[in-house]
Amino acid sequence: MRDQAAHFPELVGFYAQTQPDRIALRHIVHEDQAPLLTTYAQLDARARSIAACLQQHLGVQGGERCVLILPTGADYAAAFLGCLYARVIAVPAFAPEYNRQTHLDRLTGILHDAAPQMVLGRREDLDKFQHLLQPFMPAGGRFAAVEEIADGHAGFQAPLIDTASLAFLQYTSGSTSAPKGVMVSHDNLMANEIAMARHFISDPASESWVSWLPLYHDMGLMCGLLLPLYYGGTLTMMSPNYFLGRPARWLEAMSQYGGTFSGGPDFAYRLCVERIKPAAVKGLVLDRWSLAFSGSEPIRIATLDAFSEHFEPAGFNRRALTPSYGLAEATLYVSAAERDRPFGIKHFDGSQLAAGEAAEAVFANQNAKSRLPGCGWCRPDHDLRIVDPATLQRLAPGHVGEIWITGPSVAQGYWQNAEATAQTFVEEDGQRWLRSGDLGIASDNELFITGRLKDLIILNGQNLYPQDIEQALEKSVELLRRGRIAAFPVTDEQGVEGVGLALEISRNVRRLMKPPMICDAVRDAVSELFLVAPKVIVLLEPGALPRTTSGKLQRSACRSGWQNGSLDSFAIWQDGRLLDADSTDVSVEASPLLSEVRAAWQEVLGKSDLIAADHFFARGGDSVGVVQVLSRLNSELGLKLEPAHLFEHPTLGAFNAHVAAHLSTHDRSAEASAGVPRISRDSDPEQSFAQQRLWFLAQLEPDSSAYHLCGQLSLNGALDDAALQRSLDDLAARHESLRTTFAIDANEKLVQRIHAPVPVLVERHYLSEDTDPAAALSELARAAVEQPMDLQKGPLWRVLNVRLAPDRQQLVLVLHHIIADGWSVQVMLKEFAALYSAHAKGAQPTLPPLPVQYADFAAWQRARLAGGEGQRQLAYWREQLGDAQTVLNLPADRPRPAQQSHRGARYAIALDRDLSQGLRDLASRHGATLFMVMLAAYKTLLQRYSSQTDLRVGVPVAGRTCTESEGLIGLFVNTLVLRSEVSPQQSFSTLIEAVRHTALGAQHHQDLPFEQLVEAFGVSRNLSHNPLCQVKFTQQFPLPQNVEM
Repeated sequence: MRDQAAHFPELVGFYAQTQPDRIALRHIVHEDQAPLLTTYAQLDARARSIAACLQQHLGVQGGERCVLILPTGADYAAAFLGCLYARVIAVPAFAPEYNRQTHLDRLTGILHDAAPQMVLGRREDLDKFQHLLQPFMPAGGRFAAVEEIADGHAGFQAPLIDTASLAFLQYTSGSTSAPKGVMVSHDNLMANEIAMARHFISDPASESWVSWLPLYHDMGLMCGLLLPLYYGGTLTMMSPNYFLGRPARWLEAMSQYGGTFSGGPDFAYRLCVERIKPAAVKGLVLDRWSLAFSGSEPIRIATLDAFSEHFEPAGFNRRALTPSYGLAEATLYVSAAERDRPFGIKHFDGSQLAAGEAAEAVFANQNAKSRLPGCGWCRPDHDLRIVDPATLQRLAPGHVGEIWITGPSVAQGYWQNAEATAQTFVEEDGQRWLRSGDLGIASDNELFITGRLKDLIILNGQNLYPQDIEQALEKSVELLRRGRIAAFPVTDEQGVEGVGLALEISRNVRRLMKPPMICDAVRDAVSELFLVAPKVIVLLEPGALPRTTSGKLQRSACRSGWQNGSLDSFAIWQDGRLLDADSTDVSVEASPLLSEVRAAWQEVLGKSDLIAADHFFARGGDSVGVVQVLSRLNSELGLKLEPAHLFEHPTLGAFNAHVAAHLSTHDRSAEASAGVPRISRDSDPEQSFAQQRLWFLAQLEPDSSAYHLCGQLSLNGALDDAALQRSLDDLAARHESLRTTFAIDANEKLVQRIHAPVPVLVERHYLSEDTDPAAALSELARAAVEQPMDLQKGPLWRVLNVRLAPDRQQLVLVLHHIIADGWSVQVMLKEFAALYSAHAKGAQPTLPPLPVQYADFAAWQRARLAGGEGQRQLAYWREQLGDAQTVLNLPADRPRPAQQSHRGARYAIALDRDLSQGLRDLASRHGATLFMVMLAAYKTLLQRYSSQTDLRVGVPVAGRTCTESEGLIGLFVNTLVLRSEVSPQQSFSTLIEAVRHTALGAQHHQDLPFEQLVEAFGVSRNLSHNPLCQVKFTQQFPLPQNVEM
């Protein structure tokens, strides 16, 4: 029956009759949820229900278009089939997942071109986006929620399907502004499925199909979904986002369901190698995977080599790798390597991989760098030829030319676009040929793909059109000139393709902005709009963009000009930094880098490839990193560098010159810091200033939980309880703070009591059988936080191990603030992960020894402040804050209570991407950080609400100004009071400058403890509000996510 079926409605209907209970689709939605199963009978019935709905609204004559904006799942499959059943032309598209303009532009372009009378989507998506899409619908066009289409198809009238009529439009060609819909007939569809089936499949009964590919993409639709349905098989499917969120899910599905047939673009194989650790590979079983196709974007042999080597321990056989070639205009499949045979590899002279070379490109020297995988040859009922694109003459084997294809799979042309159809689908030798626009070589009856004639850029399986990038940049980056932008594909040494940009920059812009600022703005815009950063940005002199005599942009000339250095550029930005840029201070950039400066930047930024032109903040630095760099250099070189120095000299070369200038006027050896010394433990060490403050507060409110820190770790997978216990015990043994209590000694001194290491008590709770585990966990965590801690008896941290499911546990950590702060939590998580990984493998942990402990820091801090530093910093704060300490009075619906209850609420607000980028750009223009701009905005808000102009905001800082403190657990955090005069008449730019100046000064005087500042100012304690400042503004840093242990 399969070979005799004329179209898919007939075929699926046959399977619904002969194997109604066979699973057609197994949809993996979530790791904690059983897959959603759909039988052939259910799929057929649902398709008929949708077909009945379409006929009800669009009539039974057929030919209307229906756009599908559904997510991956059975509804998408049923909706596509329902269109075919009703003779409605299906238009596969994507569900609008978020309000990204380029995403919506693509969708509205499809609507405008296809002019559908129906759009099928989910109700939640239609509620969000219908008002944006409606203006692009034709008169009478309607939207329908697929879940609201009732089951039952009594009204469905099965029509006679003309197999020469259109089945669907595949929008994979053309730019966003002018999309091209490939017209695929029922005959095309069946011919292509038969070609794939005869090439790939020999024993359909043994196949197990797995796919994560998007169903709106030709490869995901034709090969991922319809090929399994063609054979009446079972497809295990997941959404692309589900795969991208954790690529191991793809291979876990292959393991669990014995997958034999699956694949994707090159980037998917690369992701698996990069994201799946060797330890996780051992848990996979891939020995049944016999066909792993790769296509849709340039196939890199290095990627296939890495994948086969990485997953060989899981049983993966390299022979399964199957390079493939296809395109939507040929319905999908054109050719592929043979199954169960190693694919061919030929070495080519890279300089000859362009169209029209006179000599054969096949290179006998097997050491040649350019290796191309063979993509087999087409089926006997199709044909391929290599043609000179200039002369249209057929080329002999071994020559590079355009790939032409003929046969029953070649589509009918482009929807409503006769001109493009005539250019691409041509008559030659009495046959209708498809001009692919791709370049290839025929050798030994095998096809090798060498490149493209057209400007298309393919990244991670996504088609990016240069004109889309150019137009989006014109709209989003004001400094760029219209018509003066060229986007083009570039390729690095590993063969990985990326986006290149050539930009003409006016001299006015150059006077206002330096090349790094221009490139950063462009990089951020491209990343925001297209979710990929450019690899190359070439800044050109006015009039330097290559054009034809008629003024048409020559993108290929931009690419070759970048490669050979012939473009008239004044700066080139590549892989995140400027190369060969003009510098106004050549001596600075040329001066040799001090090893200490380079090492400090490398360690803090985590980058080893730094050059003099690198910008600290552009390469990932922030205000915390500023403090870390200065702390290292001040300690090693005996200097007194301030944060303002790095802000004012943000490139490595300029900052290096600044440090060198300071060194020339200082006696380096005499002033080098001795660092934090260890103190004796013969007597109990004194509490730090911060600990003393929390001690006093605890005496006032002994049962308060206001200073309890709480966090939860989600642990997925099997947990080794013994490794967990040993890891926690090691943490406590390593950090004295985790085994410290507090007391008053015989001399009435506040002291720390450091105890010997003992096993950490882990409370175990089992909630997997609870009716609502999440609610039970929330109540358990709340109780753990609210349970008082005795500072004198301890312990001052508690651990709860809560089992929510057999393979899912929650670790609840509660710590008293007197022994830890936010930075400490980062240290704990990082070290816990390392310790657990080692113990779980039976290995010895290898954490570097700690140079000092918290008690050593506390003693060093006291001695340093008592030695004159405290008086110096206090004088600064007296000048900054003045004598009168005003209280902020914000309007509220209730009077301020006599005593703070510490009860409150949390309100979350997200800034959209455009606004966020605008704020970053604003900060960059003022030489400020994003934090400084946001603090200025916060103070503006406070002024509006309070009508007060003298505003003081508390800003927590890490307080780890010496390098020895960076790896410790303890209470280091300090609060700085940043005072500003905020007048309604001043400009926001003026306020940013003022806040920037204040913040930099405060950073250089951040060591004086807040408690000493309160004491020095003689501010009387008032339980109704905090002293010196009543509001705070803080920048939180994200905790580690998705850590594999």
